[in-house]
Amino acid sequence: MKSGLLFWLAMGAATAHSDDGGAADPDAPRVGASLDRTAAHVGDPLTLTVSAIAHRELAEKVELPKGASFGKFELLDSSTSDRDLGDGNRVRRFVLRIAAYETGELELPPIRLEYRTARGERRRIETTAIPVQITSLVGQQTHPEPQPPRPPRTMMIEDRRLVLGLQIAGAAIAGVLAIAWLIRRLLRQRRQTVAVVAPSRPLYEIALERLAELRRRGNFSEQEYQPFFFAVSEILRGYLAARFAFDALELTTSELVEALERIDDPALQPCRDQIQNFLQTSDLVKFAKVRSSDLEARAALDAAEGIVQATRTAPQPEVPHG
Repeated sequence: MKSGLLFWLAMGAATAHSDDGGAADPDAPRVGASLDRTAAHVGDPLTLTVSAIAHRELAEKVELPKGASFGKFELLDSSTSDRDLGDGNRVRRFVLRIAAYETGELELPPIRLEYRTARGERRRIETTAIPVQITSLVGQQTHPEPQPPRPPRTMMIEDRRLVLGLQIAGAAIAGVLAIAWLIRRLLRQRRQTVAVVAPSRPLYEIALERLAELRRRGNFSEQEYQPFFFAVSEILRGYLAARFAFDALELTTSELVEALERIDDPALQPCRDQIQNFLQTSDLVKFAKVRSSDLEARAALDAAEGIVQATRTAPQPEVPHG
């Protein structure tokens, strides 16, 4: 399974706002951020995907500013892609590889994007923060490699305190260098190979947890329900991508439906129409700005949860009796 199929596991809600002191822009891009995982070791590369959806002319003007801040994370490399959604809108994605070099409960801060309005005004929008747990690599080394014996040294008695201090300092420096070498080796190995990231829990369990978090968070009506429907749609798309091994996040709704038609899986058969109806309804709110309500938002969560529950495992064939 491609690691890119798991971007949805740590999705930051697509909350956008203008912070330049001007009036709110009704045509502002809808933005969202996601991480491939929210727990990693120090130095592990993480894949951060920032998406912005707007009409074609505006989407082409969305930029990630140079020198953007990632808090306690360092930017390793980045790429940008654009995709026409076929309804007058376009999605621009910034795929960033980041890493943290300190441990603890860290937070990836809101990622700011810049764009220009039709009148040439420069505006800023941002995603929400994402918590990340970074753990140490050193604790895993239960059997350190033995050090080669050092030749004996003769020294004056009065210098022993100084020598002891130098030995302690040397040991500390050696430890730091060993950790740095280990991190560099791991980073080299990760750059040279394509890592397959497998979730530590069942896919359906993670998807249901993310949907439950959206339900608990509430505030569905923010920005006319568009961020909410963007989030629940991305969670379901990500689950389908990981469950049936195809890149659902990069497909339009019509392309995704066609891809599902080509998948021969008994668990998918009774859900095809339900998935299509869910995605088309979400698109109307996300792109056509069709009015919604809290009741319809909860119905969308119910539908997404039902799809996940129905496709969590393939049905077992009936065994004839007698």
